[in-house]
Order: sequence, then C-alpha cells, then structure tokens
Amino acid sequence: MTKWSLIRTEVGIAREKQLAHDYWKDIIKQGSKMFRLDQPPEGKTALQIFEDHKLVAEALEIQTELVKVEKLLAETEAGRTLRYTLEELLENQKRMAKRLQHDDEGEDGLMKVQKQIKKD
Repeated sequence: MTKWSLIRTEVGIAREKQLAHDYWKDIIKQGSKMFRLDQPPEGKTALQIFEDHKLVAEALEIQTELVKVEKLLAETEAGRTLRYTLEELLENQKRMAKRLQHDDEGEDGLMKVQKQIKKD
C-alpha cells in the first residue's frame, strides 16, 4: 500500500508538484525521472517496478527516435548498440574461421605424417 490510497488525489498531485519544483528540481534537470507508484502489484518491490518502467521507457525511446525525430534505425541508440553487437559477432566469426582453417591445416599435416608412417 502507498500513501496515495490514504489521501485525496488533488493533495497528492499538489505534493508531487512541490517535490518536483522545490526539492528535486536540480536532479530532474540532470535527467532524473520521477513517477508515481500508485498501487504496486503484489510481490513487486519499488525497484522491480522501476526496472519494468525503465524497459517500457527504452522501448518508447526508439519509437520516438524513429517516428518523431525521423532517425534511421542505424542512427538510433538501439541501432548503434545493435551495430556494435553485430560487428563484435562478425569479428568473432572471422576469428573462429581463421582458427578452424589453422586447425584444418594442422590436421592435413598430421594426416600426411600418419600416411607416411603407414607406408614405412
């Protein structure tokens, strides 16, 4: 249960405005966000609810970047992260291919030695 269930909505809204303007103004200017925790679902902590909210906000961020700001996917924060991840994956694949090629060459040399041993 939160205090929202104990007070009138108008009082709560006025208190929110007071907190945002008088007490949290500086941290909000620096990018902090505030949101109301009306009635937390059973078994969820405030931190878990915040994390859920953060995920939704991140999903909305890419929508905003794509639709309102009209960025291309590669220009969005998510697109840059995806490109970086794909570049890492490609680099790992290249390293793996080189390693396998090197291993194959080693096997060929081993097979040659084994064939030579069998002939002798």
